[in-house]
Amino acid sequence: MTSVGIDQLEQLSTSDGPIQLKRVESGDGFTYCTISLDTRGIEHALGGIRVRAREVFSIAVPDDFPLSPPSVIATHTRWAGSAHVQWGKHLCIYAAPSVEWNPADGMRGLIDRLMLWLERAALGTLDPEGQPLHPPVAYPTATAGHLLVKTDLGDLVPWAGSGPQARILFAWCAQGQHRIDLLEWLDYPAVADRVLGVGFVPRDEHDRPMFVAVAALISDQIAFEYPKKAEVLVDALTRAGLSTESILDELSRVRLVNSFIEGKLADGTDLPNLVVLGTPARRVESDLLAHLSAWRFEGLGDRLADLLRSANWGVLKEKREEIMDLAKGWIEFADTTWMRVWEDRPEVTRPRDGGTMASSLRGRRVLLLGAGALGGPIGEF
Repeated sequence: MTSVGIDQLEQLSTSDGPIQLKRVESGDGFTYCTISLDTRGIEHALGGIRVRAREVFSIAVPDDFPLSPPSVIATHTRWAGSAHVQWGKHLCIYAAPSVEWNPADGMRGLIDRLMLWLERAALGTLDPEGQPLHPPVAYPTATAGHLLVKTDLGDLVPWAGSGPQARILFAWCAQGQHRIDLLEWLDYPAVADRVLGVGFVPRDEHDRPMFVAVAALISDQIAFEYPKKAEVLVDALTRAGLSTESILDELSRVRLVNSFIEGKLADGTDLPNLVVLGTPARRVESDLLAHLSAWRFEGLGDRLADLLRSANWGVLKEKREEIMDLAKGWIEFADTTWMRVWEDRPEVTRPRDGGTMASSLRGRRVLLLGAGALGGPIGEF
């Protein structure tokens, strides 16, 4: 139990003042301090959260405070679904805690930051124009694995043009031992031409099996937190312009391609079934860019993907409607298992040393003259 944070809150608190310390409890490696804040001066605008005259928060103070920042939790769910509110109650008051949290500021700095968050949230300006957007949160499942995205989407996103506001693409991927690499975006004719082409090799230069995944790109943001239930996710995609049946049909086409690749591999490899989701939830300068998440099927989901392939393209065509209903029924109770996505797209991943003097040396050859016993190693460094 940390005493530093409690001492600082007690110094800020008064019985009838703007900051009141109500209760202190301990558990799970945290000290939970319940505080009441005077928020009467906060203005509200259309699209912002509603703030009452006083708001009560629980501050979870870690044992290593102030080296690690506390977390702020609302004691209600009135702001659930709003941007920068996770699990309905947890307030994301720091976009990058490792950079923005200053241990020297202590609890006074935390309260100041919380008040700034409330002011901006009430005005609806937490994501101001021209500033980076906080992407939605998809809580990864350990068994779903990792996806490394290496290629830009660019103008392939549906909001880049005047056409339909939703689009299906296909992600060309390589399955490694510890991760999946997303290497290229294709349409279905390009996928078919590649796998049916003369001399097609189902492995890349690193001997990794290749496969295809469905990519659902929509022009709407679904939520700040992506759902844990498949039904909620599919309903959101339907509202955005991609019906449940169209998504299942695309899954069947992808499974058809991947089963063909599995036959080429001829080593018993089972290729995964993924749905990559792209929404306009990143901003670089003034351009809206896609934020990518990946839902990986497991267990019964994989079995259904095979059944859908056989129903649309194989021996079970007479059972298509029955299998489609079975898949829709599975969606009603299935969980979404989100992969951990790592970005290596140049459009959203910028090196921290970009634009520095040292970066000007990248890729160049340097001739260093007159360096002695000490200067030589320093010059090489």
